[in-house]
Amino acid sequence: MVRVIALLWLVGAGAVSPALARQATPGSPANQQAAPAPQSDLIELLETFPGKIEIEGDLWRLRERVNFPIPRHMGFRIFADLIEINLKTEHMVATSNVTFEGPDSRISAERIEFSIKAGTATFITRAGL
Repeated sequence: MVRVIALLWLVGAGAVSPALARQATPGSPANQQAAPAPQSDLIELLETFPGKIEIEGDLWRLRERVNFPIPRHMGFRIFADLIEINLKTEHMVATSNVTFEGPDSRISAERIEFSIKAGTATFITRAGL
């Protein structure tokens, strides 16, 4: 077991040293880091959605009996006829036949507004526990 860990550590150290040797000088393009895309996991999830999608810039519309997992919130889903997701603000609005489902709860509403970043939701005309 110790040999396997030592071997893995040596392999990892060998992979890191060439990268450290190629560090860029300050001000060079290689030294500038690209801004991380906070919604990259959201885009990956949207791209796997099998239903009808309309895209207008940062606004994605999922239509027709949408069954969508809530990004970054395991075990939670939204069912609706229409879900609009703004990639820039990471804000999601579900309308028409809306149900929010969690591990121990189910809430139906006319409309649900959900902040993916904050993990908070507003339910308009809701029913359920």
